Amino acid sequence: EVRRPDMPNGTSFDWSFIYYESATDTVQVMMAGSDGVFAVDRFHVSSVPEEERIPKELVRFLPNTFIGSGQAMMVARSNGLDELINSTPSQAWTQVRFGVSKFYFQYPDILNSESPPFWDVQYNAELWDNQSNLLWSREANFLIDAITGAFIHKRVTTDLDDTDAPLAIQLDQNVPNPFNPTTVIGFSVGTQDLASLHTRLTVYDILGRQVAVLVDGAMPAGSHHVTFDGTMLPSGVYLYRLESGGKTLQRKFTLIK
Repeated sequence: EVRRPDMPNGTSFDWSFIYYESATDTVQVMMAGSDGVFAVDRFHVSSVPEEERIPKELVRFLPNTFIGSGQAMMVARSNGLDELINSTPSQAWTQVRFGVSKFYFQYPDILNSESPPFWDVQYNAELWDNQSNLLWSREANFLIDAITGAFIHKRVTTDLDDTDAPLAIQLDQNVPNPFNPTTVIGFSVGTQDLASLHTRLTVYDILGRQVAVLVDGAMPAGSHHVTFDGTMLPSGVYLYRLESGGKTLQRKFTLIK
């Protein structure tokens, strides 16, 4: 292993590294977990359909040096992350994820083309009952200047405080996971008071590009299952997102070929 002195380090379930080589217009994505590298993909930008590409003018190169994940975590903790963690039910599943990028267009209401590269410290917490109903969830993002370490912004995107009633939607982990090339995603929408909801179930790649729309329309209340086919996609980690009733749930799955 060769590590640059400015590379971030820390404890994580998995790491994703994305490299772009301008001389050959080639992208290489490498994903590693506690057991080592589990997926590597290399492709020319020209092989990606034009409508799915991130415009080059929206992407900026990262600097040679930037603050590490430990310092980013300290800044997030001092700007509200500790309060979120301390107020999380002890029985809840909780994770904190890190990512450093210059993809300012992911936060158009906060960042712009002149914004510095930033650490995105993401907090997630979920509380489930014994029947696998999601009772409570919370998600927040802490954006931190990767050059100076200055705090940029905090955004709490989900904060449901009513722990006595399940959410109007539920998103299950896909089965199997990892998969090749198909997997089944289970989800539930609606309540006794709401017979149907307009529902979207979409899939995104690690760069945030939408790669599939599995559901987009009114769904009757109850449980549903959708099969996702990744035959035309490269190996890697993907996100699938359920939006319904003004709420959003998201999980990740891994395609290994």
